[in-house]
Amino acid sequence: MEIFVDFGLFELLVVSGLGVWAVRAYRHRMVAAACLLTSVVAPAVLVWLADGTLVRWTAAVALGTALINVSVIVRSLEPRHRWSSEEES
Repeated sequence: MEIFVDFGLFELLVVSGLGVWAVRAYRHRMVAAACLLTSVVAPAVLVWLADGTLVRWTAAVALGTALINVSVIVRSLEPRHRWSSEEES
């Protein structure tokens, strides 16, 4: 049972704050590139430094999900193209 009866308000505020921070961070290309690079490099280093098999596989799974997340975020950062019927003909 929860000690604080806040009905998830604290968690909602934290997630909202992280969302606002992410929107502001990803507006700037250099900050976005640094965040994305860090999210890929950290698991890659863990794969390289891992001693045991279980730790290495866990780091490899983290690297795989980081690569998928980076590909989705990079795709969403690209400018949208408006394709009109005039350009098709």
